[in-house]
Amino acid sequence: RVAFRTLEAGDAFFKVAARRGELYKNALVEGQARGKTGEDLVDFIAEYIADPPAETLNKMEQKAKYVTLQTELDEVGKAINKIAKLPILRYFVPFVKTPYNAAKYSFVERSPLGLAWGSTGAMIRAGGAQRDEAIARISLGTTIGMAATTMVLTGDISGGVRPTQR
Repeated sequence: RVAFRTLEAGDAFFKVAARRGELYKNALVEGQARGKTGEDLVDFIAEYIADPPAETLNKMEQKAKYVTLQTELDEVGKAINKIAKLPILRYFVPFVKTPYNAAKYSFVERSPLGLAWGSTGAMIRAGGAQRDEAIARISLGTTIGMAATTMVLTGDISGGVRPTQR
């Protein structure tokens, strides 16, 4: 029970942090879009946070689900989930949503695969700040992936534990 409660507390923490971050971001962006500066901007943000619009509440919830890998499954994920519910397989694959979203987050949305599959390609086509974020995701994800692959191939990192040398 302790492990489950710890996971639940961590999940709640990251959801709250994501929601609050999205709320403050939207308040700032909206205030700046309306030409607010200085004390007017501060007052606008305070009012916005006290009574956020419904659209912002929806964005906050979507961000919290995304950050905690709880977004709804796409068609491929639903197909995998359906297979995983077969009587024998459900003991080996008790849940699908979080591991599927984690793999999609890491290997699709943050690699060149994202251009063809997932939301990254749509973000690039949308242009503006979304395009910039998508390019940053792909660039950073690919750089880290290539660095890790290089370190594995050169033996600098492995899955094993090396004994300490004295």
